[in-house]
Amino acid sequence: NNRPTTMFRSCNAFSDGLARDDFRRWSDGVIKTVFAEIPVKNIQTCEPAKWKAVACALQVKPCSRSTGERSICRSDCLQLLNKCADFTRFPPKMTVNELCDLISPQELQSHCISISTFTKPHHVVKEVTSNVTQPCLPNPCSEREVCVINRAPCDVTAECPRYHCVPGCKMGHGSVFSVPLGSVVRVEDLTRGEGCFRSCTCVTSGELRHCEPLPCTDMKRSCKLAGQIKSEFMCVCVCVVCVCVCHGTSFFVDCNFCSCYSGNVTCTKRQCVTSDSSLEDKRLCALQLPNPYHVPVCGANGMTYSSKCVARCLGLLGDEVEPGACSQRDPCQPNPCLKREMWVELDICLVCIPTPRICLTRRGRCQQYECLPKARQCGKLLSHAILPQERKSFKHQRRQIEYQIKCPSNGRRQVCGYDHVTYNSSCIAIATGVLPDYVGPCQPNNYGGKLAWNKALSNPGCKAVFPPDSCCPVCAGLLRVLVSQPHLAAIPSRSWKGPVTVRDIVWLLRRHLNVLECAIYGHLTTEGDLVVMTISTVTKPSLLQTEACSSEAERLSRLINSRSPTLTSDLILSPLTAATWTPLNKDSSSTTITSSL
Repeated sequence: NNRPTTMFRSCNAFSDGLARDDFRRWSDGVIKTVFAEIPVKNIQTCEPAKWKAVACALQVKPCSRSTGERSICRSDCLQLLNKCADFTRFPPKMTVNELCDLISPQELQSHCISISTFTKPHHVVKEVTSNVTQPCLPNPCSEREVCVINRAPCDVTAECPRYHCVPGCKMGHGSVFSVPLGSVVRVEDLTRGEGCFRSCTCVTSGELRHCEPLPCTDMKRSCKLAGQIKSEFMCVCVCVVCVCVCHGTSFFVDCNFCSCYSGNVTCTKRQCVTSDSSLEDKRLCALQLPNPYHVPVCGANGMTYSSKCVARCLGLLGDEVEPGACSQRDPCQPNPCLKREMWVELDICLVCIPTPRICLTRRGRCQQYECLPKARQCGKLLSHAILPQERKSFKHQRRQIEYQIKCPSNGRRQVCGYDHVTYNSSCIAIATGVLPDYVGPCQPNNYGGKLAWNKALSNPGCKAVFPPDSCCPVCAGLLRVLVSQPHLAAIPSRSWKGPVTVRDIVWLLRRHLNVLECAIYGHLTTEGDLVVMTISTVTKPSLLQTEACSSEAERLSRLINSRSPTLTSDLILSPLTAATWTPLNKDSSSTTITSSL
């Protein structure tokens, strides 16, 4: 009943038909379950709307972001059976209470399906002009193809396809899950034992080739911890002198969000200061406190930090930081491409193209440029490059790139991104995968201060979220994601050329957005986690459209926390171990924490 922002496992016409068939069978007077055959009165006259909602819930399958599975609320079960059950034919030695205990277990009541919710019209029905389209649901492509939403800018004078059917590879014999051509995936390697995987590439033959072994995951290995732990989902293991949590669990240590994966703990690096903290604790780098001495430095990973002290607190060494913001440095001066002797010997002229990126894997300095040979077809060499529009000589190479943003070099206006980095234009920020926060260079200590009025909400009725360390609220879905560094470090260099970047993860997550009208942005925070935002691409989105994008973020959090094969089969997305989701009606400091079990 018009609920495009609610998550369902099987939202399609086929499941709707199965629900209709169930209701017809139940109208014969018997409901068959795995527990018992339940005799009922004529459900065409006894609560027909609720019985239809039950049939739909069983087939279309509304799901929870935390567990993915839901059951009907026990109160609905009791109300329906007490009113509509035919007690003259009821199973002997069984009561309604006992039957509802089986149908609606107590442990599933925190995320149960309330039937009354689906028997009332949804508030978005009034927004008849709102577009929330999902071009790839149901899948319009053939069995050997993968549906990819077309998010590239389109010429307004030409018809723009909403999706493309691209060649793909099955994830295994008998698997119904396919990945696009060129994907680097993570598949089970049962020959080496339980928890072992290998990385493979989807090639043009439609097969997974070029496989490399990955370290095995010890799912029985717990994490030893110290500190104050808070988690309603924590699994306590046997440990002698410390507290242990089990593999796949997310939890809090003081104010920091953490996850345990194969014995390795990943935590945010938030400074947990309170009014009772000592002056020394408050002075220690002051990651979360106003810093009057804002002297930005550029880290070897390509990230700008507010000071050298902050960079050091977050694990960078003295020789891994340089004065000044990374965005203000020209990586092509002096031209590093002139040093490539191999190209000089072949008489090929190389052009340096700035390629801003933040590296998550620590393998030396994070290269901020690409060298483009003028006389060669470059394939996807510039998969991260931002090309000036006037460089006509690169027209052919641009056509080789799957999706490229071309930014004008004149009429630029500096913007501050939500990553608190100054970009020369909003186009460059977006091309880097970062959402602009406000116009003008970044100001120190602007967190929610007087600059907040500079940017109006895309929909004034939206209950916006405040991304961490930002000036301005935004109508968006917001995730904070933990990335396992040991998991990243284990990615074979022969499987993934170069370091894994923030933009790699954001662009791969974009493939998993179902709604055409939503875009995804992300950046690394000074607390060590990733902020991922899903926001409407419509200039003035309706409340329905903003809610749809928030729902997309909620769905991504469930995929991450449940370790869904949809994400973990992607080699680069598999290090995402836990996520918190911020609903539209809360700020980012109050997030929904879920277990990754």
